[in-house]
Amino acid sequence: MKNKFYIILCITSCLYAHTSEYEINLYGLNVAKCKVQIKDTTLYNKESIKIEYIVKSTNLMKWIFNVDNYYTTIIDKNNRNILHYSKRSIQPKVNNQISTIYNNGNVSYLGTDLHINNNDYNIFSLLYAVSLGEEDFKKKNIIIDREGKKYLGQINLTDINTYDLDLTEININNDG
Repeated sequence: MKNKFYIILCITSCLYAHTSEYEINLYGLNVAKCKVQIKDTTLYNKESIKIEYIVKSTNLMKWIFNVDNYYTTIIDKNNRNILHYSKRSIQPKVNNQISTIYNNGNVSYLGTDLHINNNDYNIFSLLYAVSLGEEDFKKKNIIIDREGKKYLGQINLTDINTYDLDLTEININNDG
């Protein structure tokens, strides 16, 4: 009976996930595949949304510039605050891992004193928010966190479903 429960649970969780796949092109050549999976989850007893990006080189590019990157962002479903971020990036001459910890409502990068504040976005939570179309970003300044480095950003609609993101670094101590 236990095995059946796990199988049903696994199938059920897969049914509630949304997966999209994209091609990344450079000079008209397909160089990588990007898989985006968004699904409901629970983290720290909060209803949450898990956003995963997996980027891998195409077979041809594996010989030239092999990329194998995994990014996970988990946001609170109610207020869209970032609860967790992790990254594993493998590229030529680069192999790094970054993760956050959650302590008393604060999210910080493991081994540092750098924080992700409430209402900060990272690129993945921002893309998710824009894709929902629920929030009007027009003339609104937002803070974007890039692994501890902060940017002041503004999104401008340039055409139907086309946006510009203007960023200005605001980390005067060059942290991150």
